[in-house]
Amino acid sequence: MKTYLPYIAATTFACATAAVAQNTISPEESGGFLVDFLEEKLSGENRFVKVEGLSGTFSSKAEIARLIVSDSEGVWFELEGAELDWNRSALLRGALSINQLSAERIAISRPPLPAPQETTAPSPETSPLTLPELPISINLNEIAAERIELGEALLGQDSVWSIKGKLSLESGELDSALSLDRLDRDGDSLTLEASYANTDQLLALNLAANEKPEGIISASLPMQDPVPLSLSVMGEGPLQDFAADITFMAGPNAQITGEVNINAASDSETTQGLIFSSDLNGDIDAILPAQYRDFFGPNLRMRLKGETFAPNGLALHSLAINSQALRLAGSAQFMDGQIDTANLRASIAPPKGQTQITLPVAGGNTSVAQLDLLAQKTSGPQWAVSATLKELETADLTLDHAALNLNGLLKQDPLDLNGAIDAQLNGLSLTDEGLSRAIGRDLALKANLKAKDQQVSLQNLQLSGQSFHAEGQLDFASWSEGLRINTDLTATLAELASLSKLAARPLSGDANAHLKGSFTPLSGAFHANLFLTGNELAIGTPQIDQMITGKTTLQLDAERNSNGINIDRFTLNSTGLTADAAGNLSSDNGMLTLSAELADIAAFVPQNSGPVQLSGEIKRRGAAFDGAFALNGPHSSSATLSGTAQTNGNADLIFDARLGQLERFVADLTGALAAKGSAKRNNGIWTVQADASGPAGIAANVNGQWDEARASADLNARGSLRLDVANPFIAPNLLSGDARFDLALKGTPGLDALSGTITTSAGRLALPTAGQQIEGITSQIRLNGALANITLDARPRDGGRLRLQGPVALKPPFNGDVAISLDQVTLTDNLIYRSIVDGNLLLSGPLASGGRLSGRIQIGETNINLASAGGAIGAAPIPEIRHIAEPRAVRQTRARAGLIGQASSGGQSPLALDLTIDAPNRIFARGRGLRAELGGQLTVRGTASAPEPAGQIGLIRGSFDILGRRLSLDDGQITLLGSLTPYLNFTASTNTSEGSATLNISGPLDAPQIEVTAEPNRPSEEALALLLFGDNVQDLSPLALARLASSAAKLSGRGLGAEEKLADETGADDVDIGFDNLGVGELGLGGYVSQNVYTDFNVNTRGDSELSINLDLNEKLSVTGTVDSAGETGLGLFFKRDY
Repeated sequence: MKTYLPYIAATTFACATAAVAQNTISPEESGGFLVDFLEEKLSGENRFVKVEGLSGTFSSKAEIARLIVSDSEGVWFELEGAELDWNRSALLRGALSINQLSAERIAISRPPLPAPQETTAPSPETSPLTLPELPISINLNEIAAERIELGEALLGQDSVWSIKGKLSLESGELDSALSLDRLDRDGDSLTLEASYANTDQLLALNLAANEKPEGIISASLPMQDPVPLSLSVMGEGPLQDFAADITFMAGPNAQITGEVNINAASDSETTQGLIFSSDLNGDIDAILPAQYRDFFGPNLRMRLKGETFAPNGLALHSLAINSQALRLAGSAQFMDGQIDTANLRASIAPPKGQTQITLPVAGGNTSVAQLDLLAQKTSGPQWAVSATLKELETADLTLDHAALNLNGLLKQDPLDLNGAIDAQLNGLSLTDEGLSRAIGRDLALKANLKAKDQQVSLQNLQLSGQSFHAEGQLDFASWSEGLRINTDLTATLAELASLSKLAARPLSGDANAHLKGSFTPLSGAFHANLFLTGNELAIGTPQIDQMITGKTTLQLDAERNSNGINIDRFTLNSTGLTADAAGNLSSDNGMLTLSAELADIAAFVPQNSGPVQLSGEIKRRGAAFDGAFALNGPHSSSATLSGTAQTNGNADLIFDARLGQLERFVADLTGALAAKGSAKRNNGIWTVQADASGPAGIAANVNGQWDEARASADLNARGSLRLDVANPFIAPNLLSGDARFDLALKGTPGLDALSGTITTSAGRLALPTAGQQIEGITSQIRLNGALANITLDARPRDGGRLRLQGPVALKPPFNGDVAISLDQVTLTDNLIYRSIVDGNLLLSGPLASGGRLSGRIQIGETNINLASAGGAIGAAPIPEIRHIAEPRAVRQTRARAGLIGQASSGGQSPLALDLTIDAPNRIFARGRGLRAELGGQLTVRGTASAPEPAGQIGLIRGSFDILGRRLSLDDGQITLLGSLTPYLNFTASTNTSEGSATLNISGPLDAPQIEVTAEPNRPSEEALALLLFGDNVQDLSPLALARLASSAAKLSGRGLGAEEKLADETGADDVDIGFDNLGVGELGLGGYVSQNVYTDFNVNTRGDSELSINLDLNEKLSVTGTVDSAGETGLGLFFKRDY
């Protein structure tokens, strides 16, 4: 409260002065004049006073309704209901007599901002205590404030108080009393009674303060548990023989007690000086946090003894502070405000049995094993300070050992100090690993210290660490005008790798630097001349590392002063990069030029090579900056940027860029890619317009606005391009056609703000590895709210129609729900198979993590030509070719053809499969003597990378014709292997008197194998003879051998052309030309009358004919009826089941 009493007293005195002043003016003038008078007298630098409701100024009772004091941050003091009851006539006798000074409410929310003022060091000498001899006497019979509100910013918590008191200061005598009570909680109070008379120098003092737990004082102390606090200071007597008792209590177990004494140095002459002493001791461990108790202990003692003497002398004969861990002792003598002699010794050590002692500093986690300090000054100019520290531990570092030594000469008026500094740190370790590695474990500092007038210098400075060393000079000057630091330093960093952890990247190399100049922190002015050299530098980025191998140098000569910034020189030279800059810049004008050259852009763009040059210029004229930049690269590539920018942020820019040979980046896109446009900024809104053009019909226009304040876009992009731009990325497949796009970005940039359409037309996709070509591709992709709705329609080259329709999310995991429709799609490799397919599929789920392909596929008429499978007889696969010194063009051709294995990207979940393949009949396998019809159903589960097929396509009917001999098929099936490759397995057999023979065709569709076996076992050629002629091969006639050779030719894949032509001409599903068992020629025609009715007609050269009809009632039961030219008929019922 003492801090704010002057404001209350000043207000009182100003009111009294105003009352006297108003006797000279009329009542009509008094209101505004007195208010202005008070506000002017009470206001000051960064203090603004407003008075409201001033009344009663002509009477002995003046009132102020409200007084407000504020500063640049707002109101901090409020006084309401102030009343002054005083005796105006007493002023005529030179006395200020006030019966009552009171206020209803005083509110102080925070401390006022300090006003700028000059500060001077306090004088160390003392002078006899005397009260001021004022020109008037002051007598305040009653001072009262009913409510004083203090904000938390003042004392740490909000509080409400009341105050009562009196004050009399007259003829060199003081008589005062003050009572302060807290209203918002009971038990907190302060009372003070003080009196003194200049005549007899009799001093009386009685101070009592009490606070309950968790009050303002206890909350500000590091107390273990909240306890009640009390302080008592009582003393009375003449100043030459004065004693005061001091008692501080903190709960029942903590207290400090002692005595302060003041005595005259001479019994005969009391003005010659005073002897003072104090002795305080106690135990405060009970209120301290546990970690601090070992430092203080139960026997805390503080002793002081000294005296003042004429002229202007002060002697501290002894000073001692002792605790359980601290020992401090010293003495000093001052003459005329200067240190004459000094001797201070202090040590901190842990109690017996402990290795560390926790220091009573913030955080509670700072400890040492030993700390010693010695500071001395003799009666001459010599001075010395030494300190040692062992095993320091804090939250941020540990230190094994530290030593500091300072010594030199001191002259004090004027100041002239010379000395030497020697400091060592050993075993330093920081919790910040990067900083610890950069600094190292050991540090050493040496320097010569000089201080004179307003300049402090560190000369012959040497600072050394594990991998660095710095030396030179630092000067600190012009303290009164703003500190100026002058430097002349040379630094060497032997291992940049020591900074790797700090820089979060692998650094290497070494560097040297020299800095000479000056810096003024308060104004920001500087003048710097920097020269830096690096050797074999690397920062862990291969592209940049290539440019800074060998020697790299940087030189800067720059200055900032009241006229602006001036760069006389900036140069950078390295293996792969050079740069220069120079210029000046102020608030009104300036110009800056720069140039740079990259030796080879291949370091950043491997597809290209050659130098890149950058040049530019910036000019300032008032609030406008004009600039122009040009970039020139290899192969006719260039870019320019020019325009104007204002200091308010508005700008008008134009750009023009050209990439001369796009084929260097995308091999199949030959030509130049160009873009140009403009960007304007007005009040935080950018307006953009740009056009781009290039090969493959690339044409685009972008226009719209960008709002910086809302981070919102309103952009449109329209254009077209040919689809063959995608070919380099989908090789060996080839895509052609046209695409157009019309897109908009509205709102906060992101996929949610993107909308528009992408359409394609006249598209064609060639899939060489699948032998397929899709034509007439038309598609439309509608984008809206991070969702793409796809509609695609296409025609496979060999017939049918393909359609895709459905949404795909554009954000991970890219959920999709795309329906795929197959309508009479013809699938063929134009060699082995031809099939007609219908189906409905669904591609759904998170496509980024695999998704799911499900649905049903209907297989229509399918023809498998085994005559073409595996190539002609005698053909062999091309052996693996190892290419030596393969030209780039050849390798690119093989890559497009899919003949070079590509590494798996990995990390992507495969597509899940859930497919049903229906093929009830009309799966015809022909060739090499085989004629078969099959049907069945397959299911495919698993994933695309590991499919799990189940089911099979089984034999419906069929025969094997070899050498005019027809063998009915015993079994036949087509299954899918794990790679979804069709696998064939057909078997026919015959029994003769010589034994039995079996013919088997099995293997993958594109390479089936034919095997003939016999029982009992015999060589394959004898088994074939037994199969065909029922006899041994050595017993065959020349005609039979010829027929055997013909059959071998048919087995190898030749001799099927006539039957295929007849089937095409008649429309029959099956044509069979051969001989019966007696050698009579015959012709058979077969075909489907409906889905489940098959008819077969046979006629021979004798004129005999037969007609049969097969009716499939279901998958297991069928009915067969026959009628021949002889009039015979037959009816059969067949039951079939797979086991």
